[in-house]
Amino acid sequence: MKKYISRQLLILLASALAFSCSSTESPERKVEEFYEFLNAGDYAKAKEFYSTEARRAVEQDIPNEEFIDWARNEETKRGTIENVKIINSIIKGESATVNYALIYKDGSTANRSAILSKEGNIWKLGLIPSEPKASLNAPQPSSSPSNITAPTPAQNYPSESDAIKELEALSQRHKNLFKVNSFHKTDGQAASSSGINQYKMWYQAEFECLRKRDEVVIFGKVIKPGFYPINCNQVGEVKRVVGAIEFEQTESGWHAVRLNGPNYEIREIQ
Repeated sequence: MKKYISRQLLILLASALAFSCSSTESPERKVEEFYEFLNAGDYAKAKEFYSTEARRAVEQDIPNEEFIDWARNEETKRGTIENVKIINSIIKGESATVNYALIYKDGSTANRSAILSKEGNIWKLGLIPSEPKASLNAPQPSSSPSNITAPTPAQNYPSESDAIKELEALSQRHKNLFKVNSFHKTDGQAASSSGINQYKMWYQAEFECLRKRDEVVIFGKVIKPGFYPINCNQVGEVKRVVGAIEFEQTESGWHAVRLNGPNYEIREIQ
């Protein structure tokens, strides 16, 4: 009888432990753990958090030194992430979107949004697009009417023509993979970081494939099919997409950033 009770207790304890472990494997926690390894410089371990598709894209299409440079100098600012603040998350079945902010030791922040999916019973990260960065210490506008600053005229922001030009340049970098049939801006957001004006434009567009995806040029190199802006299976194929382009302003005007490597931010829709 005692053996039976002991066995039942062990089963209950094992079940409780399994539940406890599985409950910590939330998509939010996976994002936090990813940055813990990235911030510590353990890039090989961080890559294990990617989904099979995302990891294939990283390992096949992005040289390891490029990934390390992004992780060390851009994403973690040389390992100075102080906190990963979860803003909100949306979980639908075996997919999840986690919105969060990276808080650095210098007081600046960077907004991020990660899409995760389940492989087996484990949450895995997709490739994470970069967002405009903003300082936590940025002065807040006064509520006094006399101190309200007039909004910057819309014409000073990147136009739809600027966005189309950048997408056409992206296509050219992939040996004229597609052409832009139509483009419509759906939203925009201005920001400033370290004195640099930034603007993010969300859009909906229609692309037409000019060739099959038989080879891709990424970081100036021709590689085997892997990570690419859109999946062109045949010439003339039409793709309806939504996406986002992040711009920075220089003396010569607005120029797109985050349109290379894993940061295309282009998604096909029905």
